[in-house]
Amino acid sequence: MTAPGNWKPFTPTAQAVRIMATTDPTQNKRLAVFLDQHRNAAAGFPDGRAWWGYVERAANGADMPGLVGELQPVCADSMIRGKFYKGWQAPWYPDSKYINRTIGLMDGNHFEIDYASMEIDYRAAEEAYYQFAITAALAHELPVPTIGGLVDYRVRAIAGKPPRSPRIAQAAKVGHQWLLGFSDEKDELLERLISAASGHFEIPTPDQMRSTADDTAALMQQVKDLQAQMQALFAKAGDDVLVPSDEKPKKKRVMSEAQKAALAKGRQAHAQKSALDFAPGGAR
Repeated sequence: MTAPGNWKPFTPTAQAVRIMATTDPTQNKRLAVFLDQHRNAAAGFPDGRAWWGYVERAANGADMPGLVGELQPVCADSMIRGKFYKGWQAPWYPDSKYINRTIGLMDGNHFEIDYASMEIDYRAAEEAYYQFAITAALAHELPVPTIGGLVDYRVRAIAGKPPRSPRIAQAAKVGHQWLLGFSDEKDELLERLISAASGHFEIPTPDQMRSTADDTAALMQQVKDLQAQMQALFAKAGDDVLVPSDEKPKKKRVMSEAQKAALAKGRQAHAQKSALDFAPGGAR
């Protein structure tokens, strides 16, 4: 598992080393480590997962130090201010606004990710998005998505990518091992939900894959049948209808009524095939 691009592992820079080593009381900014609520002794996190960031003392020297910027996960085993912290990486990280709300409100360096507010926000965003996506799909005669389900790529071109699913917040809240970075055993549903919100290709479920394969096979059979009908009609019309590409007739030949009827049927079959190819949900 790798961390997303907007997250970075702790790598002590020259500035960070100076901050960790300094004993100058006038130094207001220092490196600090915070621990979230996800304790897992078996995985090596008895006190929670470690996050790092900078804190700055208030100018009056009396108020509690405040966080400068956002917390970042400690992605590799590190010694920070003389203490060892086990590194971790996860397939998903919460938005910073759900982290910063409890910084400084709990004892010591612990904090809690606000999953309750996250779930409420994600659910409201999901409902608003799918209402718009369903309206757009109906207006353009495209496959209509179900709330929380896969969205056709043509509908996404109109409505945009889906927001985060509230099921992600629910899974994190109850301590899902893969989502929190405690296990490498992937959860296919959560992986699909995370990929969908990131604008990546959605991974269909096995049932959806089987259904898509059946529909594609049926459509291809229809196309083959139409092609066979067209070939039979043109063969019946005779050679007068066909002109070799390397030889043009000097005089236009007049088709019989039977040949004209056969040609009309061939064109009609071709039109039916084109309608299948470009109908909503048809082959491309």
